[in-house]
Amino acid sequence: MNQSKNSFRRKQLVASVISVVAMGSTGGAWSQDGAVRTLEEVVVTAQKRAQSVQDIPITINAFDANDLRDRGIDDFSQLGVLVPGLNLRPSTGFFDPVVTIRGIGLRFSEPNVSPSVAVYVDEVFMATPRYMNTPLFDLERVEVLKGPQGTLFGQNTTAGAINFITRKPTQEREGYVDISYGKFNELDVEGAIGGALSTNLMGRLSMKYTESDGHQKNLGTTQTAGFTRAPGVIPGVPDVPATSDYAGLDKLSVRGGLTFTPTDDLEIFTSLHYFKDESEIPIVKLEGPDALGVEPLSDDPFTVESDELPRAVDHEQWGGQIRLDWDLGLGTFTSLTGYETFDRRLMDPDGSAMRILDQDFNNESYLFMQEFRLVSSDNDLVNWTLGANYSEDEVDFFKIQDASDLVLGGLLTEYVREVSGWSLFGQAEWNIAQDWRLTTGLRYLEEERSIDRSSIELDFWGVSQMGLLFPEIPLIAKDSIDAQETPWKVGLDWTPNDALLVYGSVSFGYKSGGFDGSAITTSAALEPFDGEEVMAYELGIKYDASTLPLRINASVFRYDYDNLQAQTTVMIGPVTDAILANAGQAEINGAEIDFNWSPVAGLTLTAGATLIDSEITDFNSSDVSQAEDIIGNKVPGTPDLTYNLSLAYMFSVADFEVRAVADYTYTDEVFSDLENTTDFRIDDYELLNARVQLSSIAGPWSVGVWGRNLMDETYYTGAFYAFGSETLRRTYGLPRTYGIDFRYEF
Repeated sequence: MNQSKNSFRRKQLVASVISVVAMGSTGGAWSQDGAVRTLEEVVVTAQKRAQSVQDIPITINAFDANDLRDRGIDDFSQLGVLVPGLNLRPSTGFFDPVVTIRGIGLRFSEPNVSPSVAVYVDEVFMATPRYMNTPLFDLERVEVLKGPQGTLFGQNTTAGAINFITRKPTQEREGYVDISYGKFNELDVEGAIGGALSTNLMGRLSMKYTESDGHQKNLGTTQTAGFTRAPGVIPGVPDVPATSDYAGLDKLSVRGGLTFTPTDDLEIFTSLHYFKDESEIPIVKLEGPDALGVEPLSDDPFTVESDELPRAVDHEQWGGQIRLDWDLGLGTFTSLTGYETFDRRLMDPDGSAMRILDQDFNNESYLFMQEFRLVSSDNDLVNWTLGANYSEDEVDFFKIQDASDLVLGGLLTEYVREVSGWSLFGQAEWNIAQDWRLTTGLRYLEEERSIDRSSIELDFWGVSQMGLLFPEIPLIAKDSIDAQETPWKVGLDWTPNDALLVYGSVSFGYKSGGFDGSAITTSAALEPFDGEEVMAYELGIKYDASTLPLRINASVFRYDYDNLQAQTTVMIGPVTDAILANAGQAEINGAEIDFNWSPVAGLTLTAGATLIDSEITDFNSSDVSQAEDIIGNKVPGTPDLTYNLSLAYMFSVADFEVRAVADYTYTDEVFSDLENTTDFRIDDYELLNARVQLSSIAGPWSVGVWGRNLMDETYYTGAFYAFGSETLRRTYGLPRTYGIDFRYEF
């Protein structure tokens, strides 16, 4: 009964917000009489050349800076609100996003493993999700490409690619200051300034700073302070006082860029950026007793316990690039050099008020990439791209796991993982008839990976029993693997008129193999896993009727997985762990639609949906019963249905302009593991966000009010066993937040 009432109230709230946004769309549209209704053309560089989204025969979602601001998106993990089929969840509190597109993605947070969704910032590849904790600010646009992109983007794009394009310097002197204040005393300050420094030199400097109190109440060690299993030998659990505002933010980002144009045919762009994060790490919610039988003091999802003193992450990141674009007449030659590095330490409590499995991480990483490519000028016969790419990255990682209250000791795990690779690639679009175009693409790549790793017992007090829990330690091993692959693509599209594009494609994508780095406690965890392969088939249409104006993009797709990389949960004594391996084969079938319509001047309706049917078709296991239990299950991290609905209405009142935006998002239930364990099922949830902005038509200022998760939905994005099959660790999303912002442009 209560659930029915709550559901009814949520639906009332959705209807109320949407009606407020839509108000004036019929009777209130008087101020727009005679105005021309249009849908803006979206130009992207998804295929290494500037093209309209509607002219590219692949599924793309693209958003500009205004789209992101209207929806309050300033963090990578929030991007799923805009894109059906894009699922993002944090792996450590609100850190290290795990990304899937259309059900494809590696649900694994260790930095030594490559993702299935490639993320680029100004075309520089971010080798692991840990590079993507930086805020989103001063962007020109975001492009989300769905399906394998191995031809132009290389390996590790079996699911797709996400491109973040930052704003570049311009000749015109301009800038802005944007200040936002909201719930939990969240203060966000963002700004940029740029313009000409001389006749052929332009610059731009931007920054973003965020601080807040936390949304969690940490009870500390209220019920466990002083406890020890070895009095007089192991010190007691420290006295950690309770705090009501835990998990606050403290982030600073700065970026600077220069564009130099010595001649009309040559442009050189260089940029540097810096990011510092000293935020407190959200504590996972423990639901059930810990390994020693201690029950949580509260069932509230935002009331947690920890035996560790409040500890901020210490994340420092640098990066930059040099890009040269030279117009040679027959085409544009581009040289792109990118570098990124970070050093981070964080403590990840286990969710209990005891020292069961507290983890202290330290991670240093760097990446370097160099790409040369030649993109032809547009011509009537064929448009082509040729390129060569070299990249290398290294991860130095160690973690200390403190289990002083469980096995009276700890575990030290270390590894150094190195990767280097090169590739040659090309793609051509052949105009084979007046309305027909054939796309062919091929990439040849070679890659080498090596790892030097170990796990040893830490006997802090001379009484450790860690060796009894993990009898194979110490483990010390080196290994290396190499790969040679040829991702490819063949596509055909038909343009019968200016409004319609029909396309089909077949492509082969490849994701690198590697080594498990999460649980180096058994010899099984030392085994390397092979690269993941996917055959992708897609049919789609893009319809753009400018006279209505109406835009509909739709597609159906099928993915056949081989050597699926996934974690299998195992019990090691009283502790659960998971080993990453090649699980077998899987199929994913689905359909998508994106809808954009402006029924009256000033009002825009945007909707999108992704429907997926996934299945594990084969499972690699010597245990017949285990294989039978898993074959036929859903692919982890693959919701059957996701959809969103957005209404934006803009109208004028006297000398002011009002813009109201409301967004509704639904994500179906999803399983977190291959076994489709009921406890690991993440329930479906819905989110409603809205923003109303008032701006001066003639002036440079605007002010807005915003709300996120307006229905105050209690939802979680991760669920795993903590200390056995009776206790879960869950990561909950933020409750309702709201605030006000002010922007001044000059």
